[in-house]
Amino acid sequence: MTRMYQKCVDFVGTQMHPFEVLYRCKPREYWDEIHHCHDGLMEKYIKDNNGQPANRINGVISGLFFSARVYADGSLPTHSPFGNVRMLVPPGALLDPSINNFYFADFYCNYYTHYVTVVICRKGSETDNYCYMKLHQMNPADNPFLTVSPPRYPHYSPRYYVNSGVWVEIYYTEDIPLWLGRFDSIQTTGAGTSKIGGLPNNKHCGRCNLYPVPYPNDVVVVDDAHDEIGVADITVAEDPPNSTFRVLMNENKSELTEDWEDVVEVICNMVDQVCEVDKEREKDFIAASDAVIDGVLLAMDKELEKCDDILVQKAADLLKNVVKTIRTERAVIERLIRRVGVLQKLHSSTNLFTSHHQSSGLHKNGNKFAKLNKGF
Repeated sequence: MTRMYQKCVDFVGTQMHPFEVLYRCKPREYWDEIHHCHDGLMEKYIKDNNGQPANRINGVISGLFFSARVYADGSLPTHSPFGNVRMLVPPGALLDPSINNFYFADFYCNYYTHYVTVVICRKGSETDNYCYMKLHQMNPADNPFLTVSPPRYPHYSPRYYVNSGVWVEIYYTEDIPLWLGRFDSIQTTGAGTSKIGGLPNNKHCGRCNLYPVPYPNDVVVVDDAHDEIGVADITVAEDPPNSTFRVLMNENKSELTEDWEDVVEVICNMVDQVCEVDKEREKDFIAASDAVIDGVLLAMDKELEKCDDILVQKAADLLKNVVKTIRTERAVIERLIRRVGVLQKLHSSTNLFTSHHQSSGLHKNGNKFAKLNKGF
């Protein structure tokens, strides 16, 4: 845990950004169920398998995820992959350092954006005791990810800061009543809900893995300890490489803005959502996939309006051309398939006609043979 913490500290940098609300995005049905079936109490639930496989809180502790991420101008994100209704909570309601402890729990990425998980525990609770033994405890007023700055004057509110070089996930480990926050609508991207079980981390990233897994086509030369001969390590990655992600990652990103991360996440999430459309729930699989693609492309275009980076624009144009090409080729294939179906029907009809013709000939020959028998 100490090595992972230090690796994360070296990556994120020291730029902190103030924030005034914590928020949680979920589908409207999620909030309706809490209001009608749970007396308005949002109950914590067990942590899924998102993040590093060796994460010490997965499947062990329960909580609720919140985010403090804001744009550079201080505004809140305009879209979310997790749902179309956003709950906004005053940070002091969840981050009071007098009654809560802060712990570093995880550092990972799924595609390009890197995430840090900070666990907030009520002091003296069973979860707090576990995290104290297993995680890295942080000073709420002095850490590189999420800080609470005491007020300068009496009766003033504390100030809250979050690291702008990484996406900080705040995992609060107590139940929360809905009356504690306010709600607004937000545009969804992709499926508009979190994936059941959580997303696996990117095991190939050297920035957030202690032991990154090479891609299948990567060759790593290691020295043999006995005869000092260089040998090739052809370790095969557990997951097939995502070609879209690899192309985007190979671009020069030395001067990219935060919009690059959002666009990459939208593109890669779109690829995942298209691949995971549930065929059994959709009568027309192609139409359902097209709807997902069109929706995410629209969200990507809105993000691009705020981005002036040429590389981002090129990546987006490349994706649009790929989608257009795929749809064109798909239409050609569909026409060929229909032609094959027509040919099969014609072939079946020809066989039926030939069989009928042959049986008719046999029948006529049989009548002639009967007449000859009668003559004898």
